Amino acid sequence: MPEFWQKSKQRGHETLAVWRQHLPLMAVGGTTPEMHAADIARLEPLAQAVAMARTEAQTVKQRELAAFARIRWLNLNVPPLIAGQFADGHPVPAALAALYQVVPRSDELNLHRARLLIPIWKNANAVLAGRQPAQTVLCDGVGVADFEKLIENYPKVLQATSDAVAAFRQERVALREQHGRVDRMNKRAYKKFQAEARMNGALKATMLTGITREKTSGSRRRISG
Repeated sequence: MPEFWQKSKQRGHETLAVWRQHLPLMAVGGTTPEMHAADIARLEPLAQAVAMARTEAQTVKQRELAAFARIRWLNLNVPPLIAGQFADGHPVPAALAALYQVVPRSDELNLHRARLLIPIWKNANAVLAGRQPAQTVLCDGVGVADFEKLIENYPKVLQATSDAVAAFRQERVALREQHGRVDRMNKRAYKKFQAEARMNGALKATMLTGITREKTSGSRRRISG
């Protein structure tokens, strides 16, 4: 199904054909046929920019979701690994009690739990480093320094999503504004044609067969004046 701007583009070309054939020297509100043609030509590049910005926003959002899921997974899986390294009652696993109260179901809670986990993880590594052989807590190959970097970078990931969405919306607004400009001129030109067609049978005949518009229902009909 054609997008909204494609319908106005098609009607714009139909309008131009009538305009150039019958009233090539006429301006509508200061707009000439060539100026209207230039406005119509801008629609497709703007639509392509919208499509590219939408794809970029979706890609960046997927990166954000993946980063959130990675942090959450580590938030949930590192504490049991830490607890398993120590006997009951040891102060290191005992510190995990406050962390378990935080369910990482949102960005804020995910980061909050991560920031509670980092010092406990570091403390556990410090204790384990004194054992023979020295040990460190790793989860799926990720150490506390890697985890800390994930947390540090996450606000940048969120900002990248925000920027990409803003860029997409800006491109969409530009397309809608350009579409509105073309659509208004199509309608203004048609009204001008109607006025001229009262004394110009050839123009009226061309309008009846050459310009279409959409019904409210979405089906097409010929404009009869």
